[in-house]
Amino acid sequence: MKIYVYNYLEPLGQLMHPYYELHQDQVTILNGSNGLGGHYFSDLNGDYYIFKNAKEDIVGKMQYRKWLKNKNGDLFSEQEIRDLLKDNDIIFGRPFKWIYSLYADYRSRHPVEDWQKLREIIQMLYNAGEIFDTFFNSMDTLIPCNIYIAKRKAIIGYYEWLFPILGMLTFEISRDTLEKREFYQQRVFGYLAERLLGFYFLVAVPQTKIAYADNNFIEAGNDKEKKIRFPCLS
Repeated sequence: MKIYVYNYLEPLGQLMHPYYELHQDQVTILNGSNGLGGHYFSDLNGDYYIFKNAKEDIVGKMQYRKWLKNKNGDLFSEQEIRDLLKDNDIIFGRPFKWIYSLYADYRSRHPVEDWQKLREIIQMLYNAGEIFDTFFNSMDTLIPCNIYIAKRKAIIGYYEWLFPILGMLTFEISRDTLEKREFYQQRVFGYLAERLLGFYFLVAVPQTKIAYADNNFIEAGNDKEKKIRFPCLS
């Protein structure tokens, strides 16, 4: 078992087993058709590293400011994780609930043309454009933050589905287009993947058994971000 903690700031201190730091400097930066990589993919660089390198029976991904907590508000121990995954395939953070649909929320926060290009790819690959529309126009809860703990088979199946979609999307969203945007909006692939996570596990593979846990989430730019980071032993 290994739970990777993705971090791009100063290195964390010593982490307790089964948590291991995965620093941005360690990972192979994703490259798309237009040379896209690095911050365009945000923490998906960590996901791609796990996809290509993780061999453990149970793997997970947290972030330096986003992680899952047990009922006592602490990190899950290895035994707690194994107990939860006896009857489940994956553990996510409790969904965030919006006042409107996931599509409406995305449209209000990000360029809608990226969403439309994603929808076209889903239609082309899976003839599932209408299913995509129905899900995102009706669903008002989001599995947040691209973090999880899972049986390896479950999450690798997701990565095998996700990364070809994102690879095709790099043909549709050029570097020139992204570099004209403010930094926040350049990380489009991470924002789209956060929405696709729920679509895959709730629609594409609905037989997946999901457990939910509390989230620890510190807003980026918050003064607490530099003071409260992933729990360390030293």
